[in-house]
Amino acid sequence: MVGDAMLTENHIKEGLSRAFILAVAHRAGLNCAFQAFDYGLDGTFRDVKTVGSRRVESGFSIDFQAKASENCMVDDTFVTYNLEAKSHKDLVDDTVGAPRILIVLALPEDETKWLEVSAEALVLRRSAFWMSLRGQPPTTNKNSQVVKIPRAQVFDVQAMNTMFTLVRAGQPL
Repeated sequence: MVGDAMLTENHIKEGLSRAFILAVAHRAGLNCAFQAFDYGLDGTFRDVKTVGSRRVESGFSIDFQAKASENCMVDDTFVTYNLEAKSHKDLVDDTVGAPRILIVLALPEDETKWLEVSAEALVLRRSAFWMSLRGQPPTTNKNSQVVKIPRAQVFDVQAMNTMFTLVRAGQPL
């Protein structure tokens, strides 16, 4: 670290969220791009297929909004997150081309436990969870909307594979 300069806490959380998402996407064999400019979405997953001896994007995609917070309430049934109202409105919109999901990285309250690195492992504590809000009514709240993500909807390789199986078949998430 040079002097007292360091990232803000929000930028640190955003970076950890991006690293988590990118690792899962790549392990699932998907291309993942983060948006250069923020117009309500943080990035896109793109499906890759084999054509002859080449790999090319298939045209199937899923857009996402990524969040990271140590203020999630995680119990046996749900991950409860307080989503900004504007983000909620973007995610419930059903007049869009690609499906959209919310990904929430639930961090431990103790920031020293967010990330641990050793010669044996890279550990990013807790987990990320995902949810499609498509078709839900837009919030009428001005500031935020409580979102309850089923605890079973862990954002992992299996979830990504299942989501893209549905997208390729033209089914909703």
